[in-house]
Amino acid sequence: LFVGRPDPVKAFESLLKCFRKLRQERKDVILITAPPQEIKAQDGIIGVELPWHRMPELYCAFDMLVSCSKYEGYSLAIHEAMAYGLPVIIPDCVGILDLCVPNENAIVLPRWNHFEERLLEAIKRLLNDDSLRLHLGENARATMEHRTWDWVARETEKVYVKAFEKVKTL
Repeated sequence: LFVGRPDPVKAFESLLKCFRKLRQERKDVILITAPPQEIKAQDGIIGVELPWHRMPELYCAFDMLVSCSKYEGYSLAIHEAMAYGLPVIIPDCVGILDLCVPNENAIVLPRWNHFEERLLEAIKRLLNDDSLRLHLGENARATMEHRTWDWVARETEKVYVKAFEKVKTL
């Protein structure tokens, strides 16, 4: 599963290259993109347009979420996928990285060091290892259990209070 707007920053092309190689070995894999990406039709790739309230259906139906972003603030898609127990593969340059423990609740790959080769290997690893997928998914869900919107609001408030205190001392 790939969730992200059609934007060069999301680096969907990296995943597409990996998927094409993977399809040469395994015809049983499909790639779902939400929303649909701006690519010509290809076997095994399905673009879907869903309203936000139906996204959990995707998170619950697939084996993994893959992010290839070159940089990103905070990825709501990764947060949501983890909350639904979906294993994630992410580059080491996304804002959610502080929640992801490599090989504990996510697979984290170096973005600039042979990323596509490592991405393909990580996807294969998750496809072939049910226990790893389950382990990562369960730990991802556990990590996100207390990360409610109330928690986000409290953490955000702490940042503002700290900043306000610094401004008062100037």
